[in-house]
Amino acid sequence: MRTRHHKLTCRCEVTAIFVLYDLPRLLTRSVLTHELMHGWLRLHSN
Repeated sequence: MRTRHHKLTCRCEVTAIFVLYDLPRLLTRSVLTHELMHGWLRLHSN
């Protein structure tokens, strides 16, 4: 039995980041930073 190795490629695209409004400023910053990091990791996960 022969097996072949295939590299999986995924083209990811981030189109929006949603953040709740009317939060305290410090909490808004931390949530936005967290979500931006998710987006960056998704775009650069090769």
